[in-house]
Amino acid sequence: MKALVRPLVRSLEARSDVARMAVGAYRAARLKANRPLVMKTPYRIQQIELTNKCPMKCPMCPRTESMTRDEGLMEFETFKTIVDQMAADFGDEGGEEITLLHHFGESLMHPDFAKFMNYGADRGLRFGLSANPIMLKDSVADKLLSARLDTLIVSLDGHDDESFEKARGVKNAYERSKDNLLRFLERKVETGWKTKIVFSIIDFALNKDSIAVARKTFEGRPGLDEFTVKPFATFNGDSASVCALGTDANNVRYPFVVCRHPWTMVAITWDGCVVPCCADYDKLYVLGNVRESPLMEIWNGEPMRALRAEFLSNEVTNPLCRKCPHLYHERG
Repeated sequence: MKALVRPLVRSLEARSDVARMAVGAYRAARLKANRPLVMKTPYRIQQIELTNKCPMKCPMCPRTESMTRDEGLMEFETFKTIVDQMAADFGDEGGEEITLLHHFGESLMHPDFAKFMNYGADRGLRFGLSANPIMLKDSVADKLLSARLDTLIVSLDGHDDESFEKARGVKNAYERSKDNLLRFLERKVETGWKTKIVFSIIDFALNKDSIAVARKTFEGRPGLDEFTVKPFATFNGDSASVCALGTDANNVRYPFVVCRHPWTMVAITWDGCVVPCCADYDKLYVLGNVRESPLMEIWNGEPMRALRAEFLSNEVTNPLCRKCPHLYHERG
């Protein structure tokens, strides 16, 4: 019986390999056809960095050990330039996508964050923000509750002061963070603040015992709209300290570049530099600067065209992307 079954299995496996190769070749051709060097469709801004200052020393963030660029605060005129261009380039469609007002920093450290948010809302744009609850002391909470923000993601790792210190690098801060968040949720309910609040905790070894505790403590609490466990990420894969903590949850690998970031979105750092994606923590690939060139010009400028050509060649060597786990993989 085995002598009859084995050839059949091998035949099916061979057909499966051929089928996978055919599907891969078809998809590669489709991707290439839909990825021109010059885009007719406009950009999307994934993130705007109000500041790259942060009180945390998180081991899972490349900012802690690998970021070398200067720290600073975005000037309002720079933000206004970005928002005005977005409003002009997208018109009534400008408010359909949510732009995140963070990149590699704690945006609530910017003294004018509420002014920035409300200016964008006045222009019809929707913004989201990720923040650490340690920042939600009453004076900051008052300003945040006055802002027209679409979504607030509150990131809280650990379940006590010791586990929080391991995950976030700050001593004696979990209980303060927890109390700040619980008080803020109560104030949201009391004031009727319409912003969606999402609780986020990262799924990695340092949170092994914390996720269940966080779920029990926060999920379903009044004022909290969503509880999410965020997959661990190594960003662009070149920070040794981050990669030592784990790997991205990617298990489908293709023989061609599948990342579409150069054709879909960009991020902007506090000083107006435009970079290709949210993983560019150190301005490793600068496309241009909004204080010098219009976003639509940067979107199809020479640096972006060169990046697109590099991706299409399947030989990616630039310092930002060469080690990125998402070049050839998709999340399985």
